Amino acid sequence: MSAAASSSAPPAPAADPEAEPEGFGASDLLMDSVNKMEWKNIEAALSYQKKTVAEMLRRACSQIRTKGEMQLDDSNGKFLGDMLAEMDDFASWCYKTHIRPKLAALPLDLPEEAAAEGKKGKKGGGGKGGGKKGGGGGKGGGGGGVNTKTQIKIDNVMRIMNGEAAKSNTLKKVQVGDRAVGWLEALEPGKNLVLDAPWELQLAKEMGTAAGQLAKKKSDGDKDSEEARYKTVRNLADAVVIFETQYKMRYGVEELPPLQILADARHVLAALKVKVKFTVHKCLRKHPALLSSSQFKARHASKFLQPYPSQVQLFKAVARPGPQLVLLRSPPDTGKTSLAPALPELFPEHRVVFCCLARRVNLEVAQTLYNMGIPFAWVHNQQITCSWLCGLRGSSTSNSMAQMEEKLRLGVERIQETTGGLSNQRARKRHVQVIRPPRMFVTDVASCSWLSMQMDPHKTVLIIDEPTMGADQGGGQALGPGTLTHAMVSGMLDAPYKTVWMSATLPAAAYLQTPIGYFKERIEIISIERFNIVEDADGVAELVSMQLNVGVLLVKANGQVALPHSMVAEAEEPAQALADFVGRLKVEPLLLKVEPLLLKAYTAQAIVSMQARADLTSRAGATRRACKAARAEEDVAAHAQRAGFTVTAVDDHFSDLSKLSHSTLRHYASYMLQTLCECGDAALIKAFCTPSTNMQKAIFPPYSTEQLLLGNAHHFPGMTLTVSAQPHKQIMALIAEMPSLKKLNKDLEAEEAAAEKVMSNIRKEAEKVKGGEDRVEEIIAAKLRDMGLSESSGLLKIPEDCVVNSKAHLKKFAPQMVNQFDGAFYRSVPSTGDFKKVDSLPVDDTWRSLLLSGVAAHMPLEPSLNPKGDIAYTNYVADQMEKGALAVCGVTKDFTYGANVPCTSVLVDRDFIANHSANTLRQFVGRVARTGLAPFGVAQFEDDSFLPKMCGVKDEQEALCMEATAKAILAARLAEEEATD
Repeated sequence: MSAAASSSAPPAPAADPEAEPEGFGASDLLMDSVNKMEWKNIEAALSYQKKTVAEMLRRACSQIRTKGEMQLDDSNGKFLGDMLAEMDDFASWCYKTHIRPKLAALPLDLPEEAAAEGKKGKKGGGGKGGGKKGGGGGKGGGGGGVNTKTQIKIDNVMRIMNGEAAKSNTLKKVQVGDRAVGWLEALEPGKNLVLDAPWELQLAKEMGTAAGQLAKKKSDGDKDSEEARYKTVRNLADAVVIFETQYKMRYGVEELPPLQILADARHVLAALKVKVKFTVHKCLRKHPALLSSSQFKARHASKFLQPYPSQVQLFKAVARPGPQLVLLRSPPDTGKTSLAPALPELFPEHRVVFCCLARRVNLEVAQTLYNMGIPFAWVHNQQITCSWLCGLRGSSTSNSMAQMEEKLRLGVERIQETTGGLSNQRARKRHVQVIRPPRMFVTDVASCSWLSMQMDPHKTVLIIDEPTMGADQGGGQALGPGTLTHAMVSGMLDAPYKTVWMSATLPAAAYLQTPIGYFKERIEIISIERFNIVEDADGVAELVSMQLNVGVLLVKANGQVALPHSMVAEAEEPAQALADFVGRLKVEPLLLKVEPLLLKAYTAQAIVSMQARADLTSRAGATRRACKAARAEEDVAAHAQRAGFTVTAVDDHFSDLSKLSHSTLRHYASYMLQTLCECGDAALIKAFCTPSTNMQKAIFPPYSTEQLLLGNAHHFPGMTLTVSAQPHKQIMALIAEMPSLKKLNKDLEAEEAAAEKVMSNIRKEAEKVKGGEDRVEEIIAAKLRDMGLSESSGLLKIPEDCVVNSKAHLKKFAPQMVNQFDGAFYRSVPSTGDFKKVDSLPVDDTWRSLLLSGVAAHMPLEPSLNPKGDIAYTNYVADQMEKGALAVCGVTKDFTYGANVPCTSVLVDRDFIANHSANTLRQFVGRVARTGLAPFGVAQFEDDSFLPKMCGVKDEQEALCMEATAKAILAARLAEEEATD
């Protein structure tokens, strides 16, 4: 047994079960065996998005293993130049001759055509186009003629663009399918363009769609909502950005050549911006979700799906010859966990071990492996259970690797002995048993070291996900045997020659000298003797990713936006403090000291709060009459005017809307703070960084769990997570304030009695029908249909206004927001199928009613919600969370790591802030705004002490605890060896 599970370890002191001294459930240390319900979940089909990502990463691993680099293919879309490679200027000629005249016929005021675009080759064209029969033809930049073979290809392409068959001249009569909506015709507003059309046509289509908006009269312009008009602008802006991105990736250029289509698109975008009265400030304040997604992005999402740079870097780093220890520190939502199921493709001759404390993460990895057809084993409490894909029938659980391999060997021999002997070979082949050894092992923390020590270190790859879990409870001191950190560090020390540690809060290598040094000592002999590598015996790579997607807005308890730089106002020397803070925001990944999570706090609405302060300072000649909202605002304006400080307004900075994105907004925030820092005026810096005292500018309501399901619910659309040691008690405290649910039981009883009375009367009438004795149920069903009733009328029901953030709910608790609430986040009333599913769950009526309201608790280990091991309720809650069908869900602390659900907001109470480290807070905040799942993220805190804790200088207490624990483990092992000798 490993040191983590040694029986000689002293018993841990008794503790209050609700206190959770390690921050996670003690039973999570030894992961339970997978029960039947969980095996069914593992064998369930993956969602389309998860399956696409898994196949993409496996393809990337295959390409890196065989070719050393990622390869682009047709799945990324095509350009016009790809359709006729023989003609260098075909794309430019085709746009100028055919596409642009089609757009000019629409109500679009295109700019004058450029005289020449310069020589760009087949990527963008550049020569003049000529015309011959069939609308084809053209002359290259050198003026030479087009040969007959090329002319035929041009004619065929033009027929496709016009909606005709490519070889229509061979058809003698019109047939079905000869004529369709061509690419050129589809450019008109109201018509659809096929998704596989070249990118030039896709961008031109968005310009054609904008023509419909530009053609509207002034009296008709207000019929569409402001959000709908803004969406049109974002569609065209995203089309421009994606065209540029795909062009650079397709042709391998860093700078775009001058293209006429981009000049036209930006001209139309500017005109559309004026027409719909689009302002960046209003978009950021009222419609921040538009920055994350648009209809154009949604239609073409599969075309620009590529691995993150950090994922490719990790694949390349761990695939280097010889021993490798890779430390990956990457922000949440950058695909770290999804790397694991792809590694068997990168190392087909190795065994891969995946270790993570979070059971939910282990189950997701196992599900991905099953759907990819990779045989795997589930390791729990030092027992190995082979999955069904391994082919073992019956006793598939082993107590050691040797026993598992013996069972696999006997299984193969048994199959060989029974081969043949039957006349019906087809039937025998259909039921043949195939034995396959597991290629990947999904293990709990306590079994990680035990499992690694039994494997060949030269043929094993170990991945430890979130190794810092639980180390925040050590206070920087070593934790003894039986603790989570002790088991985790033991697995890190017994790592094989290919090892990956990855986490968003992984300490830098400089703070983990003991486990890294021990790894170097162990691999030094391996490097020299087995791989003959002397110069690269270090074998340690530290990767830091700056990949940031959708940001998370931090909100204080009073409802104001929490800006990390506001801490500067409390410093003794604000100017120096701001300079230090700006230095932390600089993107310098080579220094390995970047803090990307700081930048992630500067979201759209955070920029609005900063601009509200900067607007007063950007007008040097403004009168003090504009600054009478509060005394603090007057001080900012006065100091700014005295110091001559000005910043570019956000609308001026983003005059080209195609440049507006989450990334550029973070750069704008850095620009504002850098400009303020260069000013050097301490009084101005202190006034600017001091939070506003004008509470009317607060975007959110004050922190209130009592109003979360009532009047404040519309401020948190989508799904909100609340964290607690006892989420079910927290949820029950929330619903205590919900008036409709207080009388729920009485209403249910009255409704059930009325429904039963109606059914009794209908049955009596059906039994009186002459000759209907044999078809009573059929008559009852017919009468129910005639009366507009259903057989489920007796099932569990709730009042419609209890469905959180439904229309009825908003009309009751926030009637002023009914017309302003984003329609995409309206929750519909549960269907009959939902009633039937919820009614069958093994929990009491209160929890079932809460589920129908959109409120639940995710607690896999709570007996009252999972009676006698029946986890049907937990599975249903998990399924609803993945669909984003819940409004509020209470979760435990272990949910802060690795969960990937469409969550838009989190609420963090005072106890969680006080009892957990800054890294744990960052991990929990990282559950929101996941890429492709939620368009924005909000995190509100009950106590303002979170800001210096999360955004202050890192204390590295997890690293100190892990380092001290590693030293204690090695010292104990040395003492044991000396005692044995």
